[in-house]
Amino acid sequence: LQSIAHEFKTREVVVRSSALSEDRADLSFAGAFDSFLGVPACESALREAIEGVTASYDGNPRNQILVQPMLEGIVMSGVLMTKDLRDGSPYFVINYDDESGLTDTVTSGRGVNKTVSIYRNGSKSFIRSDRIRTIFELGWELEQYYGGVPLDIEFAIDGSGHCYLLQVRPI
Repeated sequence: LQSIAHEFKTREVVVRSSALSEDRADLSFAGAFDSFLGVPACESALREAIEGVTASYDGNPRNQILVQPMLEGIVMSGVLMTKDLRDGSPYFVINYDDESGLTDTVTSGRGVNKTVSIYRNGSKSFIRSDRIRTIFELGWELEQYYGGVPLDIEFAIDGSGHCYLLQVRPI
């Protein structure tokens, strides 16, 4: 706890699950375990958040916990699916929030969510939004890295236009 608090100093952090049963090839438990956002990087708050994540686990002693810096100045966040979930058609489907400044409204089902679908084999020149084009390019890059496997990608973009990959898992 001291080491984590020292590493992040006065910044807020995210304490999130990394359970062995999450994101398996045959089954996803996305969102099944607790995560805590905006945790002060002090020992008592870290202990409480870590205990909260641990309490949500399935009892496997090899589960882990991730501690990451909390992103600031978020102007857009959401989820990109690299195939349409309904029928597997060749569309990138982006569900996003560009109003709240939070990173978890789409994944939690809270808040205003917007959706855009983009034909994956179309020209990027038809995408007028820089933010949507950035997400589209992130999807292409990750799909190439993972050998064309359809992906579920969580992302955030800050006010400077930097895109952050929060999580990626096979669909």
